[in-house]
Amino acid sequence: MTLTGCATMLSDRDAVGNPRIDRITAAEMARLGPARPAKLSADDLVRLSEARLSPEQIIDRYYQSGSRLKLTDTQLVDLRRRGVDPRVLDYVVQAEQEAEKVDAITAQADREANERARRESWFGDGYYNPWGGPYPSYWGPSVYPYFGFGWNRWGSGWFGGFGIGF
Repeated sequence: MTLTGCATMLSDRDAVGNPRIDRITAAEMARLGPARPAKLSADDLVRLSEARLSPEQIIDRYYQSGSRLKLTDTQLVDLRRRGVDPRVLDYVVQAEQEAEKVDAITAQADREANERARRESWFGDGYYNPWGGPYPSYWGPSVYPYFGFGWNRWGSGWFGGFGIGF
């Protein structure tokens, strides 16, 4: 019985002994869980309103689908004329305004991160080593063309002087 148990365990492993992983098809993946709903357009809002869905249901579908609509004033008037509830239109406008704020904050954070990374690639610890490398050249030629108290990741103290130091 012991040998039978070992033999069955090895069948689930590859030649090296790692567990074998079987890939699932796209059809099986669709069967496992619901797909994200398609994004709603302005015409979809009209169609859902004509289907007599409540404004709360339409808003929920809009939110769940992650839709974004930047509607002009004339489009808002046209949608209202075609039967879309004003609560739905108010939600769509408010959601777009919030999304634009998030986009602006994210873009600003990305710009600041890129600028910080660019600066750190040149002056990683506040010290510029003209001979290259990630570390200050404490051993070897170094030029300190300034005077004053300074600090970096290896400590702090009075630095400075003109000339070449070793």
